[in-house]
Amino acid sequence: YLPLPVEANPVLGLRGIRLAQVRPDVLDQQLRALLQVSPLARCRILLPMVTSVSEVEEVLYLLERDWIAVQEEEQVNFAKPKIGIMVEVPSVLLQIGEFAELVDFFSVGSNDLIQYLLAVDRNNPRVSSVYSHFHPSVLRALTRLVQECHKYEKPISICGEMAGDPLSAILLMAMGFNTLSMSSSNILR
Repeated sequence: YLPLPVEANPVLGLRGIRLAQVRPDVLDQQLRALLQVSPLARCRILLPMVTSVSEVEEVLYLLERDWIAVQEEEQVNFAKPKIGIMVEVPSVLLQIGEFAELVDFFSVGSNDLIQYLLAVDRNNPRVSSVYSHFHPSVLRALTRLVQECHKYEKPISICGEMAGDPLSAILLMAMGFNTLSMSSSNILR
């Protein structure tokens, strides 16, 4: 619904936190809306497609500013919502310690993370066979990620197809993921 130019490779383009940086008005509206409902419901904010600490620092600055403003406008005191990041981009795997100082929780977007780790378009039939939840690099990356999150005492969840697959779900629980999030159609399986 936003008038954005068509990109040659939208998967690697202007999406998630990158879009929020280009359109701070949209981010500000979303933060204020979340803060306005926060006194009534347990609200958590999850930032998508994060690649660098500075992106999170920028959102934290805006969140602090808006949190103070909303409390004054609404004449109500409430706790600032917990904030987390999606682990979808491999660069985040190498910065967990830095991110752990800023956020309350982590959530793996397994579809994107696997796609970027293996450099494969899972929707391309010519190379989709390379895409695998059980690729050794994927399993090692997830294991190390969980260990890092536990070391910093940060909850870690995982969503996407991997969390909804019964075989990999057992593996993810054994790795130490705190929460599995999946499509409701996968719950019965």
